[in-house]
Amino acid sequence: DDVYVRAMVDRSQANPIYFMIENDHRKFENVVFLKEDRIYKKIDGHEEFVMNAIELPITFEGMLGYNIANVMTTLAAVEGMKKFLPLKDERVLNTLMQYGQSPGDNPERFCMLTFEGERVILNFCKNPESYRREIEVITKIKRDEGFTSVVGVMTAPGNRREDYFKEISRLVASICDYVFVHPPKAEYLRGRSKEELVKLLSTNIPKKRILSTQQCSLREIISLSKEKCAGKTLYVVFKVLAEAAIDFRQVVEEAQFVHYPSQKLKKENKLSSSIN
Repeated sequence: DDVYVRAMVDRSQANPIYFMIENDHRKFENVVFLKEDRIYKKIDGHEEFVMNAIELPITFEGMLGYNIANVMTTLAAVEGMKKFLPLKDERVLNTLMQYGQSPGDNPERFCMLTFEGERVILNFCKNPESYRREIEVITKIKRDEGFTSVVGVMTAPGNRREDYFKEISRLVASICDYVFVHPPKAEYLRGRSKEELVKLLSTNIPKKRILSTQQCSLREIISLSKEKCAGKTLYVVFKVLAEAAIDFRQVVEEAQFVHYPSQKLKKENKLSSSIN
């Protein structure tokens, strides 16, 4: 879908296999493409169904569109590398159908847990576009599961331009009822003070919605939030990698991993039909 990515096609010795979600796949002879939540591949003009994207754990019933793209990337890469490293389709598909069933598969990237009886999402947003994409998913989860409040936890490395901080501040404020604004780990300060970073991150968040600017553990965040939030609350840590007081591995060890949605889909093994 990206003209600049397509321009790099001659840099690889592998066979070029395109993948796309938005563009017209009919323009390409060798392509992995999406049609109505179903992934297909067309090699040398021969088209076949591969798998249903919403059945893949890593896509959260298709909500994580970027992970659908990542799966398509994988399929295209495997196809393009077959002359160097032939892999059986069965093994590739079986791996993709299992991947994402453990927080260790894709650590710190959209990990949904139940911690202290509360639903928590640990994430790794890097730029404003990734915040936008995650917020779209959070909005859907909030609506579908009936959360009355969203509490966000945000931080950021210091070596970013001021407009970066202002934009992610605006985006977090658009979805969160309350926010914890934290300075990052010491190694992520990168030339700015803790106070300066907190001020920048708070730019577009009303003061009455900021619950704390001091580093808090996840237990403390939940405890402090309960004083403000009535009803069912969803907690979102937007950049857990840089959080000083939230240890991803420790939280995962104490929490229960959530397979979302746990009961909405009757997952069928379609590997045989995919391969035939």
